Formats: sequence, C-alpha cells, structure tokens
Amino acid sequence: MSLYLFILILLSVIHIYLFLYVKCEYILNINIIVVVFELLY
Repeated sequence: MSLYLFILILLSVIHIYLFLYVKCEYILNINIIVVVFELLY
C-alpha cells in the first residue's frame, strides 16, 4: 500500500514539474503546448 502511495506521489510531482516546465516554455514557444496536447489527447 505504501508503495502505491509512493508511486502516486511521484507521478503527481512529475506531473506538476512538467506542467510548470510547459507553462514556462509557453511564454517562449506556443508549439510546445500543441505537442503536449497532442500527447495527452
């Protein structure tokens, strides 16, 4: 159970990190957002 929680927290941290990274890149280049949305959907 603790392993599951650890993985869940790890994925959450990675997701937040990627979100912030993409948000910063968005200011420089909007193509990054398009690529991310294509990967998500």
